[in-house]
Amino acid sequence: MALGFPSVAGALVPQSMPHPFHYGMFGNDVVDDCSEVASANLTIHEFHDARITTAQVETAWQLTQGWTDAANTYMETTGFGGHTIKAVIPVTTQAQMIRYANEGGVWAEFFGPSLAAPQWMHDVAVIGANASQITYVTGGEVVSESWAQWDTRFTFTNGNIVDYAYAYIWN
Repeated sequence: MALGFPSVAGALVPQSMPHPFHYGMFGNDVVDDCSEVASANLTIHEFHDARITTAQVETAWQLTQGWTDAANTYMETTGFGGHTIKAVIPVTTQAQMIRYANEGGVWAEFFGPSLAAPQWMHDVAVIGANASQITYVTGGEVVSESWAQWDTRFTFTNGNIVDYAYAYIWN
């Protein structure tokens, strides 16, 4: 889903923070390429000098159509900014999220419904986490929030902390 994610009445608004790297929206305000945007932002987080254009991300989206397996294969074979991954590891627990968010990042995908939107899907780049909070990139902005806010914001259909999440193991 382009731009953002649902909020729940009464939930605290996550805090956006300035960040020294050049995370981007990469066209997600025009096309639903959040899957590839999350991958591009994970690349930037791991390789701070990576230069990635909106055209590159939109081309990846045209090739993968946002399908999880296709997006992971794209990152293994082509990647962004000359950087690829050698593997993905499924992430299903908070402990795994904390570990892998701090070791190369986690690509995370959520499905609705939620109180704010009856049908939605969104992908984010999880770039940090600890026992009290999680930090991720969405819409080109860095957001840090408590695990309680994270749990309230997203409805998980499979009982995990996300619907689908993969740790990136970089080459």
